[in-house]
Amino acid sequence: MAKHKAGSDKPEAPEDTAEPPKRARNAARASGNNFTQREEQVLRRLAWGYPIKTIARDLGISAKTVEFHKTAAMKKAHLGNRVELLRLAVARGWMRREP
Repeated sequence: MAKHKAGSDKPEAPEDTAEPPKRARNAARASGNNFTQREEQVLRRLAWGYPIKTIARDLGISAKTVEFHKTAAMKKAHLGNRVELLRLAVARGWMRREP
């Protein structure tokens, strides 16, 4: 039987107790993470579609170091692929201006 609000003939709306989808939880976690300056530089460029070698050249580091920063940052943000990275970049406003 439906619950009624006190003093009302209308039934109370059921509470939404469903857990948010995994991606939503990941985005929520990612919004509070703290990337290092270099991790953010790498992630921004990856989100814009820059190849690893170009990022390495632009930042004056090796391609292996770029991969290291990418892996560390994606783990921090619980990102599994570049599509999820792009969603994070849009949510953080990183896509407004090219790095």
